[in-house]
Amino acid sequence: MLTHLIKNAEITFLFICPLGRCNFPFSLKMGSSSEDQFVWPLMGVLVNMPTEWKDGRLVGQSGNRLKEQLSRFCPQKVSPLWNHRGHTGNAIVEFAKDWTGFKNALAFENHFEAEGYGKRDWKLKNYRGLEMFGWVARADDHRCQGPIGAYLRKNGDLKTVGVVEREEAQKTDKLVANLASQIEVKNRHVEELKSKYNQTTASLDMMMEQREKILQKYNEGFCSYFYYLYVLLVFSTQHSCISVITSSCLMVF
Repeated sequence: MLTHLIKNAEITFLFICPLGRCNFPFSLKMGSSSEDQFVWPLMGVLVNMPTEWKDGRLVGQSGNRLKEQLSRFCPQKVSPLWNHRGHTGNAIVEFAKDWTGFKNALAFENHFEAEGYGKRDWKLKNYRGLEMFGWVARADDHRCQGPIGAYLRKNGDLKTVGVVEREEAQKTDKLVANLASQIEVKNRHVEELKSKYNQTTASLDMMMEQREKILQKYNEGFCSYFYYLYVLLVFSTQHSCISVITSSCLMVF
């Protein structure tokens, strides 16, 4: 089961994979409870990205460039956020929709927090410098006004880890049930094939037996026929000899 009681401490998660148990041990410092709502699929928030005026609008780093910079966390997509002035200096990082994505998202958050550029630092620091700040999106980010909240509400839902775990368990149960049903169908098909094979084998055995009987009768009849011809030939030969001898005797007398 998923380890709960997340409260101001380093914790280790044990995740449930769709086809079994997978251990993903990693630590996360959070001042929140196990009922924290995350934006799901998990997304990271990046703020304070450098921008500059160019051709009358703000521009900044592209999503592909940011994705390369964050490659250690295996993001699926990075989307810079824009408004009427151009690049807002904010971006959303999207992670895989599975427990591996969960691990990568929390590693992403831990990294920024360890460097002093996490969500709490963003709120507390008066001078934020030129460095990016980042964290995993939660309920307050989902509800906030502006481009960040709008993107999160459009592309994700609020869920607790427990809810996600139950949904994954339901998917697993459904998958197992479907596999069991497919296996049952396959087994029935195999039994049907076995039955047809046995019937075909029995039919062939019967045909071979009948063939042997027919050949045996044919051979017996063939032998009898040749024996009859032999007797007839012998009889005919003897009869001819007697006729010749009789004729000779008559000529002498």
